[in-house]
Amino acid sequence: MTKVLIGLIALLVAVVVVQEIQHRHALDEAQKREETTRTLIALMDQVHQYTEWFYKGNLDALSEKFSDSMKLLLPKDELKKFRDRILTQLGEETQVVDEGLTPLSDQFRYDRVALFSKYDGQVQVQITLDIKEQIVGFTIQPIQKSK
Repeated sequence: MTKVLIGLIALLVAVVVVQEIQHRHALDEAQKREETTRTLIALMDQVHQYTEWFYKGNLDALSEKFSDSMKLLLPKDELKKFRDRILTQLGEETQVVDEGLTPLSDQFRYDRVALFSKYDGQVQVQITLDIKEQIVGFTIQPIQKSK
């Protein structure tokens, strides 16, 4: 009878330990999800700031966030010309239709679909950040209509 009682107590302890491990694992997973959510919100705030800098012409601040390769690809004078072309051809952004942030293997891609004052259609704004949160990609272009 004592051996049975000891066996039952050992089984009960094992069940409690397993439940505690599962509970801690669930808490760890919840904390990871919460951290990921906070990171994505912070990154979304960053890309909103970068987009605003572009639209308002604060190109020095924006180009400071470029990666080295992006600075070579789109130096400040070319960035200014790009902004001028956007304003001339598309006008100002009037409405955000949709936006999202997509985690990639070692990058985050921000996609924004917007309407502009001089363009009769939707425009895609895309900013790609590397793991250092530097801009490695920046495009604004009309979305081609399906035929």
